This record gives sequence, C-alpha cells and structure tokens, in this order.
Amino acid sequence: MASIYDMDKKTSFPKRLIRGAKAWKQLVKPALRNRIRILNALQAGYYSEKAKNQVAHPINLIDRGLSILVPYLVMTNPKILIRTEYKELRPFAKTSELAFNHLMAEIKFAQRTLRPAVRDALMGLGIVKTGVMKASEVELFGYTHSVGEVYSDPVDFVDYIGDPTARVFSDFEFEGNYYKIPVEVARDLFPKFADILNPTYSLASEDRQHSPEKLAKDNSDVESYESLRELVELADFWIPDEGVILTIEPNTGKILKTRSAEAPEEGPYDKLYFKEFPGTPIPIPPVWYWMDLDAAINVIVNKMRIQAASQKAVLAYEGDAVDDAERLASAADREAIKVSNADGIKTIEWPGVDPNQYNWIQYLEHQYSMQGNNLYTLGGRNAQAETLGQEQMLMANASRAIDDMYQMVYDFTANVARKVCWNFWTDPLKSIALSKRIEGVGDVEVIFDKAAQDGEFWDYSLKIEPYSMHRLNPQLEYQRMMGLLSQWILPTAQIAAQQGAMLNVPKATKQLARLAGIGELDDFYEAAVPSNDIALNPYTPQQGKIKEHGVQDGQTGSNPNSTEANSRQALQRLGEQL
Repeated sequence: MASIYDMDKKTSFPKRLIRGAKAWKQLVKPALRNRIRILNALQAGYYSEKAKNQVAHPINLIDRGLSILVPYLVMTNPKILIRTEYKELRPFAKTSELAFNHLMAEIKFAQRTLRPAVRDALMGLGIVKTGVMKASEVELFGYTHSVGEVYSDPVDFVDYIGDPTARVFSDFEFEGNYYKIPVEVARDLFPKFADILNPTYSLASEDRQHSPEKLAKDNSDVESYESLRELVELADFWIPDEGVILTIEPNTGKILKTRSAEAPEEGPYDKLYFKEFPGTPIPIPPVWYWMDLDAAINVIVNKMRIQAASQKAVLAYEGDAVDDAERLASAADREAIKVSNADGIKTIEWPGVDPNQYNWIQYLEHQYSMQGNNLYTLGGRNAQAETLGQEQMLMANASRAIDDMYQMVYDFTANVARKVCWNFWTDPLKSIALSKRIEGVGDVEVIFDKAAQDGEFWDYSLKIEPYSMHRLNPQLEYQRMMGLLSQWILPTAQIAAQQGAMLNVPKATKQLARLAGIGELDDFYEAAVPSNDIALNPYTPQQGKIKEHGVQDGQTGSNPNSTEANSRQALQRLGEQL
C-alpha cells in the first residue's frame, strides 16, 4: 500500500481530504437541519427574541423523553474493574483499578463526556475524542485541561468529519473534526505556515448557519463583535491505515503537523448511536420519531386553551326586557327576581373545552410512550398494575426494549474508558499516591507510576461494573440494605456464627438510620456488650400483602414492598434473642 506522502505527491492527498470533508458536510446537511428542528422544539423559543410570536409549546415531549432516558442511561462515573489471568499481576491490577477510578472522578468523566455524548446520540450522533493533552494543545482546549492530562471530550456533530464514501463507520478511510484556536497561538505552534494562518471565524460572520451556537437559536441579531481574540479554523484528520493524525489548514490544504495517533487501533474517535439505517453511516436519532407526536399534542392543547379561555355565558334579552335583564344580571345566587317577560330573556353559553379532546391527548401520550419504548413506565411516572409483582413484570418488558440502548451506551463507555486508561497507563510522568486495603493488614500506601507497573497493558482486562453509572437514592439503598439483612444475613446467621461471622447490629442500625434520614441516633440508642452464648433460632420470612405498587428495579422509582414486613419481623426476632 502506498504511503500517504507518495499519494500526496501524485494527487495532493491533503486536498483530497478537504474535498472529502466538504462532501461529508453536504451529506450530513439534511441531518443537521433536522437537528435544528429538534433543538428548536427542545428549547421552545427560550433563545429566541421572537418567542412571543411563536406558537406556544406547553407540553414538551422532547424534554420529557430526554429527562427520562439520559439519567437512565448514564448518571454517574462508571466503576472500572481491572482483572488479569496472571496471579503475579493481580496486586498491581487492584492498584490500577484504584488509579483509573480516581482518574474518572478527576476528569469528571460522566459530567463532561458521557452525559453530553448520550444526549447528542439521542438527538443526532454522539462523538467523543480521546487523547493526552500536550503542552502545545492546552491553548486549544481551554483551562479545564492540564498538560499531560488524559482528556476525553465530546465533539459536536456539526464539527465532525467522516468519510462520505463509506456505508458504515468501520469502513471509514479517514475521520476527524474541525476546531478553532487563536491566530497567535496557531502561528506559535506552526511558525513555518504563519503566512497562511489568518482569521477565518468571527462571532458575527455569516458563515454560522451550521455552527453549534446557531443550532439552538434562531436569532442572529448579534452586535458587531469579532470575538475577544481572532480565531483560525483548523482540522484534524485521523488516517487509520497509517496510524497518524494530520493537522490541516482547510483553505489551503497545507499539512501543518503529522503525529502518531498514540492510541489503540480504533483511533481517537468513538461514536454513539441507537438506530442505524442501511447504506449510510448517518444514524436516525430516537428523538426524531417523537417530533410529529410532539407537534400534534401541542396543536390539540393550544386549541383546548383557546376553548377554555373563550368559555362564557351571556344573557340575551329582547328590546322591551332590558329592565328584567339588568335585574337578573345584578341578582345574587338563589335570589328571587320578578320579571315581566321571562320568555324575552335567554342564557347563551360557549361550552369551553370539548371533553373528547382529553381522550385524544391520552391516546397521543400513550403512542408517545410506546414510541419511546414505554417511556412512562421506564420513568416510573405511572403505575398500571394492581400489585408490585405485576408492575415489575411490566417494567421488565419495558426494559427489554431499553436494554439494547443501554448495552450500546455500555459498550461505548467501555471503549472510551479503555482508551482513557491506555493513555493513562502509557504516560511515563504520571504518578498517583493511593491507599489500598489489604485483608489482614489494613490500609497500605501504594504508588501508581511507570516504575511500579507490572506487565503490559494488554495483560489486563478492563470491565465496567453493571449499573455503576446509575445513582441510587438513600431510600432505595435503605430498602436494599433491609432486603439483604432480612433475606440473606439473618436467615444464614446461624451458619455464619459457626464459621466465626456475626452481624454487628449497632453498626447496621447506624447505617440504616443514616440512609433513612434519622438524626441524633446516639441520643436514644445505646449499644450494650452482647453475651457470647446467644443462640439464634431459625428465621422464616413472612409473606406480606402488597398494598402499594410501583416500579422497583434499582434504577428508576422506589416503592415499599413485602420486604418491609420481613425486615421488621426479623429485627424484632433478633432483638428478642439479644
């Protein structure tokens, strides 16, 4: 295979890349314009000075769906598990696990990377670029990055560059993204090309129809302001066959810099999407299927609002019944009024909202929930069954449709995390002091750095703990702890005692009180030294009747169930024995 430099001499390879980028921009133009429609529906006129003249948007199904799906798919930093088949490498595997989870918290991985990528994927295409911040790149990416720090930043769909000839992402011969940096910084970074690095972007320029700022705004009446610093637009292209990243000035097609990709084979870019379409790498976002339902339900609601505002009752009278009408209009409720001609007076009413419209809205919301894979059941916004078990079955059926989306987010997160960890692992200057708990010894201070590394990165396997990206509220943690106590720890207490294990009731009580929000526990609860000859009787759970129902899957919603009765019975029995 010919080198890219040989191709450059024959056919001007960088200019072919620029032409490919322009062809890609034309290919994705309809998708970007439709994303503008989605963003306009989401912001509902908030960023428009003409919002008062727009059609009202009282029910925002776009925001409603995103508010359900984004927290469900990702909420907190993933917990990374590092494992290895080699016994001699397992101590350092645990050290690496602690270091990588520390890094995820330090770079705010969920807040800055995962949540924006999931949101973008629901409305278009989620893209993330991963690498190590060089000293020359800090000016490009801003104050949130430090020299030598691993970064994993979302790339806006409008700035992304793909291969227009490919049918799937895996066939891409190149991909990249546009970005803007101050002109003086660019000239310092690339002094040989200072004469071609001229300002190409300003805040008030006309070439903003596809800029990220324009996507959510329809007002372009911005005062003439060129931005604080003059900016020049550059483009990075990753070439998989060569394993290099080219920095190119788009107007002239000059290669400013060539560097090794310094990443695993997949390259620095990861894409997240949910609905593929045959023959094109451009996916269809799930939100697109909500748009018509969102428009339809708001037409109905706006009509109902007009009907409600126009509801009234008026008193019509004949010409000679004016005195009778005035007396009736000024009379109090239930007051007796004498009139000369009751037949000359009549009440005329405008009925207001048509009750049949409520059925139509209910039907549209039902279709919307189905279109979003049972969104309302997933979000715990309605209970459709009479018992907890039946409701959990409905939730399980709803989750089957969402599990595919969750698995895509899981795989996407694993790929990005693997690249983050690889860059972190190969950094020769990285050094982190950690505290590792060793059974039988206690907490031991360890150092993660190049000198302490054992083996190669590929000797270890990286996994993400299922559901680690979800946040459990204290009430749900309380219920889970009660379930563990009543359904496992107490039933096996007698066997555990024979093996030298026993329940520390005071500590468990304090933890339960903390999760339940009960303060000042020490004021009324004092732990006494237990006797060593306590005999634990067998524990038999009681089946409690479920009086309330709802969703309880550990991710959405929280409702009491029969474990409450079991827990109370178990703790009462243990108290009697103590």
